[in-house]
Amino acid sequence: MKKRIRVVSNGVGEDVIGTTLANAVDLDQFDVLPCPLVGKGSPYKNNGFLPVFDQDFLPSGGFLRGPLAIFNDLSTGLLKTTFSQHAFLKQMSVDLQLVIGDVFALLMATIGQDIPTIFFPSAKSQRAIPHSSLEFILIKKRANLVFPRDVETHQAMLDRGIASKFFGNPM
Repeated sequence: MKKRIRVVSNGVGEDVIGTTLANAVDLDQFDVLPCPLVGKGSPYKNNGFLPVFDQDFLPSGGFLRGPLAIFNDLSTGLLKTTFSQHAFLKQMSVDLQLVIGDVFALLMATIGQDIPTIFFPSAKSQRAIPHSSLEFILIKKRANLVFPRDVETHQAMLDRGIASKFFGNPM
């Protein structure tokens, strides 16, 4: 029986990274289940992977960078979408998950579940927008292995006791 790999991504750029990773999987041995948290998952669809979620784009496109963006997303169903996605993720039976994006995506994929998790924190970097202390704590607790986007973030992960590998920027 094939093992199941869930790919949880939190944005269009993250969907592209998730698609690249999915294309590297031996599909004779694994079923890949894309779970784009934001948008329609077009990069997955364009590469022959059927996303498990079907939702509309929120007005912010996943970038909640101010009160207006938050208000607009809330008024168009952000909370309902978030809760239904999390409930669906909790019901899925998978052997491994890849999470691409930010700590929110990591929490969505891991709260209430015990699934081996590989995290690709593409949304933040010690070079530009560093992770907070709380984010480092959550990453250490929730991810089994992390592949950060630059060597500085990799070193910051190691300094905090997080299992991290750096092989180059996945983007």
